[in-house]
Amino acid sequence: MKAYLAKANRAARSAHLLSDDGDFNGAASRGYYACFFSARAALAAFDPEPVDAKTHATVIRRFGLLVVSRNDLDRGYGRALRTAYQIREIADYAMADVKQERARKLLDEMDSFVAAVVNSISSKIP
Repeated sequence: MKAYLAKANRAARSAHLLSDDGDFNGAASRGYYACFFSARAALAAFDPEPVDAKTHATVIRRFGLLVVSRNDLDRGYGRALRTAYQIREIADYAMADVKQERARKLLDEMDSFVAAVVNSISSKIP
């Protein structure tokens, strides 16, 4: 769990640095990964079995089912994770660029997402 949170925090720092440098595709991609690793930390905290999910879609689905639904986390965080994934796919694979405003919004949502996850699992962190 701690390793996932460390990766999430590093990805979040990188996302902000990339955004400050004008690389909004890179910022969006790293912003998604900050959320993704936070979601994996939450899965590890609440139910260690699903943490070994093989795909991003499985992590996203399990986060919604096991963390959001069962642990009183705002449903908006499940949507935020799905949206961040979609934007990351554009950033990493599409010929179009992620616009500055969209990347910055994703980073605001990322900061909120990571903080909410950390808050929800803080009692479970050894």
